[in-house]
Amino acid sequence: MGPKNNPVPRLIIGLILAALAAGAALWKLKAGHPLTGVVWGIGISYFGVLVYTLLLPKGSAGKTPVGGYLSGAVLRYVVMIGVFCFAVFIVRINGIGLLLGLFLGMTASTFFFLNKMRQGSTPPSEG
Repeated sequence: MGPKNNPVPRLIIGLILAALAAGAALWKLKAGHPLTGVVWGIGISYFGVLVYTLLLPKGSAGKTPVGGYLSGAVLRYVVMIGVFCFAVFIVRINGIGLLLGLFLGMTASTFFFLNKMRQGSTPPSEG
């Protein structure tokens, strides 16, 4: 994966936008509002995608051990559970809305990753 195809800068920009949306939802609505919980849940799941992408093992010639993926997934969920607990117990975000937002965000990220896996790697362009 060359610097041109590196998804990390786009993910960081998206995380900043998700954080701004979560801050605006918390500022405009109350923390107990379900819509605030949904926005925060989507932001948390997006943060999990960023963590997973940063920790994704880079194997040679497309061969990566399964343990690398498993350790990245475990760390992703540990981070997401920690941020979820922070949001519910410290910031007092609506728990049901947060779970709904996490479900929506994780479903969308799963479809994006499955679509990327189905397309495979793109051949280098000639020219």
